[in-house]
Amino acid sequence: MMAVHRGFSNEGIAACYEEAPGGGTLFDINAPRNAPAKSPAEHLDKVIWHPRCFQYEIAAGPSDVAITHTALATKNTYYVVSTGGGSVGPFPPTGASIGFLVQGDQRTSDILLFSHGLGYVPKFMVSLDGRRVPDGFIVQQDSRGGHRRISVFATAGGIYLRESAVSTDIDLAAVAMTYRIMVFRTRAPDPTKPLWAASGGDMQLGRGIIDTTRRYLRRVGAGDTPFALNLGPTIDIRNGGARAASGGVVTSESRYNGSMSAPSYIAVGVD
Repeated sequence: MMAVHRGFSNEGIAACYEEAPGGGTLFDINAPRNAPAKSPAEHLDKVIWHPRCFQYEIAAGPSDVAITHTALATKNTYYVVSTGGGSVGPFPPTGASIGFLVQGDQRTSDILLFSHGLGYVPKFMVSLDGRRVPDGFIVQQDSRGGHRRISVFATAGGIYLRESAVSTDIDLAAVAMTYRIMVFRTRAPDPTKPLWAASGGDMQLGRGIIDTTRRYLRRVGAGDTPFALNLGPTIDIRNGGARAASGGVVTSESRYNGSMSAPSYIAVGVD
């Protein structure tokens, strides 16, 4: 089929694509031939570019943010059963009783990483040590099984880390980490802007959805960026331990005895 560059003013769409079979009127968005313009997600094999596929305009970043994750002290918790009933606390059992000791503590906390001020929940990426952070990512382990995991999430005001820290019979030490973030802006067609226009070396398409004066996420070489779109599972749990994988690198807890390998990925970045 023929590749075309076609615009539909009522819909605010300007796209380049291979026509689908079925013919129909050239500038009727509902014609079978224009199905890739009307429904690009259903015809990705025919789309060369389309404004709906430009979802990742950079609103902020890439920026480095230094965070110090605070220490988590160990503690002793005794679980006691006696003739008088049961108890849980920091004191060892006395008298005629049966008890056991659990050493360590746990803490879950949310840490503000970046205030974006967009007023809506945006798309975003966060990376650490050269790879994008998946949910449940292991960022710290010690010799006794203590560990720290993070997940990332967004609100209408900021990008956050949700930290889960666990100490054992020793304190989980504080640790400093530098995270790299990107936040993306969501745009809608602006009826005051042209369907397509060029000025100098810049171009606008789709009533401002695409504007080459702005920055966008793009596919890059593997060595050019710490950000990766993972194409497979990133977390596995076996034998009471977890393995996390991102950007071709795996991190495993000592108890993990599974065989999950790092998934393939697409490296992405910014010009």
